[in-house]
Amino acid sequence: MNKRDYYEILGISKNATKQEIKKAFRKLAMKYHPDKNKEAGSEEKFKEINEAYEILSDDTKRQKYDQFGHNAFDANSRFSGFSGFNEFEGFGDFEDIISSFFGGGKRNQNRPRKGEDYQMKTTISFEESIFGKTIEQKLNKYVNNQKVSKKVEIQIPKGIKDGQQIVLREFGGPGINGGPNGDLYIIVFVKKHKIYKRNNNDIVINVSISFLDVIAEKEIEIPTPYGIEKIKLNHLIEYGDTITIKNKGFQFDNSYYNGNLIIRFLILMPKTSYRERKKIINFSKGIKDKIYESWKKKAF
Repeated sequence: MNKRDYYEILGISKNATKQEIKKAFRKLAMKYHPDKNKEAGSEEKFKEINEAYEILSDDTKRQKYDQFGHNAFDANSRFSGFSGFNEFEGFGDFEDIISSFFGGGKRNQNRPRKGEDYQMKTTISFEESIFGKTIEQKLNKYVNNQKVSKKVEIQIPKGIKDGQQIVLREFGGPGINGGPNGDLYIIVFVKKHKIYKRNNNDIVINVSISFLDVIAEKEIEIPTPYGIEKIKLNHLIEYGDTITIKNKGFQFDNSYYNGNLIIRFLILMPKTSYRERKKIINFSKGIKDKIYESWKKKAF
């Protein structure tokens, strides 16, 4: 049986803020909690609401859900598991919300609770997103509720995507009543490159060449993140044609395989002087070029 969409369950849009998610959850949880609603099916409804809130209230889980849907949390699915650094635990203040409905009292107030999660941002180059990077950073960590400065190596994995998060456990706020520290979420931004573009795990590069180079079947050099590639042009190449170089893209998650490098050719007219154009015209007089005539037959 297919699961319902989590946004639909909570009655919110996919652009809902955290506050809107929490507000919708409070309203529905109050309505369907088994202690207050004895109607048939209320318990299952409450579990469904609970599950939706658990995912959508956590930024990382929500990101995974938006990308892969329910498959992101299916152990048998190839999408399951966080594609960045670590898995994530808990779902914020669910128990606090429920206890507020039914008067949790001092016992709940004094229970151990996880500390606040923190967030930071870092920016890396396009090449670093391909090959990964180790960042050394001094970070604060709470040990026995005392702030301690620690030098930490943060591993940026190969193939990380722009906007993806990694997590450092217990580098967030101090735990409450002996609870664990919060976590530190690191959002990784990737700078745009002047010639490379990412398409899933492939790298695309547009290469401008002259039609004269195509006719001459010239050998050209292509700069790639993995080094120079020499390509011999074929005189049959047309504008927009591509050549694929295997295994020269981004590494796939949990794999030793890479995507490809896709070279797209943009064939341009060279800037020429009058004398040069005259030479080309004289040279081409004996060549029957029917490209325009063929197009004209289709167009009219």
